[in-house]
Amino acid sequence: MCVDQLGYLAVSDLIQNSSSRLIEWCRQTFPNAVFAVYEQIEPDDGFGLVMSQHFDKLSIPLLSLPVYRDKHTQKQRYLDKVLIEKKMQI
Repeated sequence: MCVDQLGYLAVSDLIQNSSSRLIEWCRQTFPNAVFAVYEQIEPDDGFGLVMSQHFDKLSIPLLSLPVYRDKHTQKQRYLDKVLIEKKMQI
């Protein structure tokens, strides 16, 4: 396996519409791209509450978190909006 480019972006820091457009741009620009999703989910459990408070204190709100709150909604984000034709596992 050859990796030409590797990048990191926390899409949860962006507003939902902007982050979805960015993901779509990546898919169109890099048709063989693979997304590894590691985003904050479950904001109402113990860990989620601590992390949400942490990012709020840093003035870095997780803007996509209210829309993509769990594994199911994160997976649907990629399947519905940008990766319908590709198989992925979250």
